[in-house]
Amino acid sequence: MSHNTNTSIKSAPIAESGPWAAAGEHPNAVTNR
Repeated sequence: MSHNTNTSIKSAPIAESGPWAAAGEHPNAVTNR
């Protein structure tokens, strides 16, 4: 599951995903922040 999420993040533009995408963090981690 992590691999699928990671692929989606890499496919999405960094501007929309955010700097955490470049860092390779999970979107849930950012939501918790």
